[in-house]
Amino acid sequence: DEDFSAFIVSTKGAIFTNLGKDGLMCFKIYEKRLFKLERTHALPKKTCIFKDYIASLGSDGSVSFYNLNSLKLEK
Repeated sequence: DEDFSAFIVSTKGAIFTNLGKDGLMCFKIYEKRLFKLERTHALPKKTCIFKDYIASLGSDGSVSFYNLNSLKLEK
């Protein structure tokens, strides 16, 4: 089963992906650790990385913002 909406984005020693249909995940390259970011009600479709934030566009059109350093969902 292929997922044509899957993406991989990298920055500052980290790789972000939605591969596996399990929400947004981050692999910190230098720490060699995988983190699952807090999941919102929609699966991530696209992700953009700004100076201090990650913006994730959900499959329902919602936008979630995560802190780039702590990887916590901004509420």
